[in-house]
Amino acid sequence: MEVIAKKKFENIFIGENCFAFLNAIQKLAQGKTCLLINENKIHLDQFFSRNMDELSRLYLQLWGIVENIKPLINIDDYCSIQNRHFSINSKFISLNENPYFNMLEISRKFPKLFEGSTNEIFDLDSDDFNTNFMLFMDRYIELSFRFKSIQNFDVNFLNTINDFPYKRIFNNFYKNLSNIINDHSYGLRDEKTFIQCASSFLLGDKFSFTDEFQGFFFFSTLLLPSYRFDSVTLTKDLKELFLLKGGTFKEFRVEDSYFLKGKLENIETNKFEGLLNVDYLKIFGCNFESLGFKLKYNESYERGISFKLSILNPDTCNRGEFKFSVDVDDVLYFLNENLKLPGKARLFAIKKLEKSSFQITLFMPEKNYVSLENKNREYVAVVTELLREILINPDQTEISIFPISKSSMDLLSYPGNSFAKKREKATKAKRVYFHTSPGSFSSVENVEIFGVERRFGIGRLSYIMSLRG
Repeated sequence: MEVIAKKKFENIFIGENCFAFLNAIQKLAQGKTCLLINENKIHLDQFFSRNMDELSRLYLQLWGIVENIKPLINIDDYCSIQNRHFSINSKFISLNENPYFNMLEISRKFPKLFEGSTNEIFDLDSDDFNTNFMLFMDRYIELSFRFKSIQNFDVNFLNTINDFPYKRIFNNFYKNLSNIINDHSYGLRDEKTFIQCASSFLLGDKFSFTDEFQGFFFFSTLLLPSYRFDSVTLTKDLKELFLLKGGTFKEFRVEDSYFLKGKLENIETNKFEGLLNVDYLKIFGCNFESLGFKLKYNESYERGISFKLSILNPDTCNRGEFKFSVDVDDVLYFLNENLKLPGKARLFAIKKLEKSSFQITLFMPEKNYVSLENKNREYVAVVTELLREILINPDQTEISIFPISKSSMDLLSYPGNSFAKKREKATKAKRVYFHTSPGSFSSVENVEIFGVERRFGIGRLSYIMSLRG
């Protein structure tokens, strides 16, 4: 039997995914020894595994060029345009790869967000705007690459925004954004709901946007393209590079952990004799509670329950094709404050699987997570009602719904009835705790978590920047 416990690894990573391999490759380049473990209980949530935003794509590509990481240089091979569609209390918004079109779409559906800039927006030349906007984003990412964390970049942000050619439009947007968030009247309900929904799905968290840096990040993400992300293929390619550079990869379960004076000393596995010595452990993915770890946070999260949907012709019982009244080429996000759903769920995401079937995921607060088996009929009734709102000729279409999973992989920050209070600027990872006895947890210094639950910075870019540290 192969024994690797006698070799001391300076960095141990748990979770076989592209971000774990990328961080490990960076550590190898710094002369560190690295072991990456595929533990089948740990999976990356879909915010990281299925989606990519433009700023993160540009950053990864620049990283590849600077460090000569071929898969990152060719990051476009793993990304394809993904339009975003939102149904906010029955109001539909479609965003594509065209920044000017997206600005127009939002200003038409939610004019309060661009109040004071409407005439200026309509007078702009769309091609000039798109060209200048994208050129600035290239410079924005080049500047961000000089810093190892989003917090350091934040400090230098005001110098950057002064060169933005459409600063007046952004200033009005940010002022309106702040006013909407702080307005408690019923009249701006849809605008506030859109901000909550877009923030959760596009940034992986809800924000109060208490400074211009957060506001500009949200403004940019709304207008810039979004992508379907093939993280599976990128993971395979980065794994090959990791092994080529001298990294060690193993597949096994973590059976137990041993601590001394607030530090993780060893982990025991199911396949190798002895114990693995630990200097530093980083877990990439959610469901890390299964290993006995937890993060301390005050705000709640959403877990997803997924269904597979099929359209059947009631006369022939053959599969039909979804025909929506809106263009749903990949994903549609719902948020309806008036729905009464099991577990107080309000957020939905629909993803196309094939011509006649889709996957729909209902997100609900983790503390209200309701068993699929116990509430199956209620879920089916709600999903059917939602789909009939956007199907052409719904009375001629029979919807067959099959529950396919209760997934801990689908995780989002819960956009409750109010916005997050101003959060402290995180300069390092959230403190991790380990389960020591029933109901008791002790803090541990040398363990870090990568994933939405870390609540770190703003957006996907924050997490990616931290990997270069």
